[in-house]
Order: sequence, then C-alpha cells, then structure tokens
Amino acid sequence: MPALRSFVGLRESPRNLIGLAVLAVTDGDREAARQLLDEAAELAADSGAQGVGRWVEGARDELRVALS
Repeated sequence: MPALRSFVGLRESPRNLIGLAVLAVTDGDREAARQLLDEAAELAADSGAQGVGRWVEGARDELRVALS
C-alpha cells in the first residue's frame, strides 16, 4: 500500500498511518494493519513524540479485538 509520499522518499505521519491501519482492518487485512501500526510506533519513537506513541498504543488497543 505504498503512497506517493513513500515513493518520493517522504514518510507518512503516524496519525495517517493509524488511519490507514483502521482502513486495513476494515478491509480484513490484519497483517497490513500490524505493519502500519509498527511503522507509526517507530516514527513516534524515533522523533521522541511520546504523546503520539500513546496514540499508536491506543489504536492498537482499540483494534486488538479486530486483529485477534
């Protein structure tokens, strides 16, 4: 699911990745959702954005039922 931003070397924002993960779960693509949330968590950690990291973990918690 590479977007134009990724193609030209720009990374998605963690917030956008969370939204894409929700869409992936809706489409039944659990693996894509996991990968998107992992990428969002990595971006948040790399930038020291602890609040955003909590958003990612909150999204994981909310989607956990759908991901299991």
